[in-house]
Amino acid sequence: MLKGLRAPTSNPKRIPSFPRNHAVLAWPQGKGVAVMIGTTGPAGIRNSVQYAEDGIHFTKTHDVVDGPRAGGSYRPHALYLH
Repeated sequence: MLKGLRAPTSNPKRIPSFPRNHAVLAWPQGKGVAVMIGTTGPAGIRNSVQYAEDGIHFTKTHDVVDGPRAGGSYRPHALYLH
């Protein structure tokens, strides 16, 4: 997993799940994890931003209007150009 993000991999039943969705962008936010869910998946979760302080129990915090089909992060430190 990304540095700073930890998955509860010791118990597969507790791994956060966004059914039928592969377009999820996750990042550390405050004391927890935020995710932006793309245009696929169940109506209740698609096109949303959700947050979980424990990284497991996510709650919808925002609707995404005209968002990307699949989000990507901008990481300038990863772009080392010669």
